Amino acid sequence: MIDRVPVVLQGISWSRDHGHPLLLLRALEVDICFAVVADADEARALSTCSCMPDRTRRHLARLLVDLLRTLGASIIDIELHQGEQRVLRAVLRIASPRGVHRFDIPGSDGLLLASETGVVPVMALEEILAIDRRSHGQGLPNEARFSLPPYVLELLAELEQFGSLDDHSDVSE
Repeated sequence: MIDRVPVVLQGISWSRDHGHPLLLLRALEVDICFAVVADADEARALSTCSCMPDRTRRHLARLLVDLLRTLGASIIDIELHQGEQRVLRAVLRIASPRGVHRFDIPGSDGLLLASETGVVPVMALEEILAIDRRSHGQGLPNEARFSLPPYVLELLAELEQFGSLDDHSDVSE
């Protein structure tokens, strides 16, 4: 049985309900899409749009990767999880000549480091399934129901139609 599933950042959207950016994530092996709230700085840092004027966090992520390489260290993995109040967090594990080190970091920083290094973040399958159940209203009775806004569902359907959600899409078509 799978216990950790690769997760990728599928896109960034803005919530019409509360005005915050949403990070659209996809669990690859179980094909579950879900959204987590981010702040504007996180969304800007994760954006691949060259029109974004402030790329400080991306530059710092590149610097960190270069420093790790220079010091003979490397990222082992990045494990995403939901922390307090369902905020996305990450555990960054680094191997160095002195041993293995664990760092609890914001989830957006984990996603940013993943995009700079090619390390695919993972998340516990149980947690992904719990998020999926909550998004379909099958959570605990006292939990607030969470579902993706209709415009996010439309965006995901559009991406699916054009093969952007297909791991094996043929770009030559």
